[in-house]
Amino acid sequence: MSEQRYGCAVINKLVRRSAVVATVLSLGFAAGCGGASDTGETGEAAADGATSAKPEINDPAVTAAALRTADPCALLGEETFADVGTVVEDSVHEVEWGSCSAEVEDSAGKTVEFTLRLGSNLVSTDEANEQVEGLPMEVDSDDPETCWVSVVTSHEYTMGIEFQASYEGGGDACGPAKTAMQKVVQALHKEPEQYEKLPGTTIELDPCATVDMALITETLGTEPPLEPQNLHECDMWAEGSGAYPLVKVGFYLGIEPDPAEGEAVDLGNGVSAVRGVEDLEVGCTVEWQHIKSPRDDEADTYGENVYVTFRAEEGTGVDHTAACDKATKLAQNLVSKLPKA
Repeated sequence: MSEQRYGCAVINKLVRRSAVVATVLSLGFAAGCGGASDTGETGEAAADGATSAKPEINDPAVTAAALRTADPCALLGEETFADVGTVVEDSVHEVEWGSCSAEVEDSAGKTVEFTLRLGSNLVSTDEANEQVEGLPMEVDSDDPETCWVSVVTSHEYTMGIEFQASYEGGGDACGPAKTAMQKVVQALHKEPEQYEKLPGTTIELDPCATVDMALITETLGTEPPLEPQNLHECDMWAEGSGAYPLVKVGFYLGIEPDPAEGEAVDLGNGVSAVRGVEDLEVGCTVEWQHIKSPRDDEADTYGENVYVTFRAEEGTGVDHTAACDKATKLAQNLVSKLPKA
């Protein structure tokens, strides 16, 4: 079945240190932990009482709504890397919504690999002591050969724009990463190229504000804090980060969920989904394809997919059947909120 990353600050930290992208099966471990974004509509929908010791960032160019539709691959062109080197032909490729990679050859003929993530859940913003185009920036140079440069878009919810740069064969990647990041932020402050918006697309939707909050509150037993894991995934923990039960909502690109990997379930409105339980948790995920968006380099079943996960701790009186009933009810509500193709 399709793969989805943990949008978790702890996992992000592990990924940083190992430079490995952590992925998990959507019907297995589709949840994340920690962090949220106060940029864009998600911040407006956040639970009352959210506070931050740091000043709020009010830059319209880097709100969640603005970043959600910006095409990251369009930001990785010759203008961004003019002071770094030459973009390797055919090396620019989309990783997922909001993320794109490219290879750049420097003046010495060495290759630098870049990955840009818009709306990334950061480990922390406490060490964002530098500035770029008026925004706080952190440079993680513990391993200079693989450098992480993060521009903070929300202190309160530890969200930002992130560049990972790695030198093949060794070299200080932080200089090129900082240079390229400044160009990216400058481009975002102009008129960045947008994703193509297909009829019925979910790309503009706030994952924290699509399902009725009254239903989420009923499901969790309390109104939860909203914790976006990126621009298209949101965790809602009953008692805050890491405290079950959990509701998770996400939109992503991928092949259509395979009914053979779960149980077919009718969500109404002519929508059939795939429902599956988790092996190691009392949890259940319901996912389906909302619209098809075939590409030359992808299968005919490629498109925009949607998922809802409910998870509880063992020993709390919730079994897999109950978890699936809750996830299905949430999914039925979500289906009714999605734009029509």
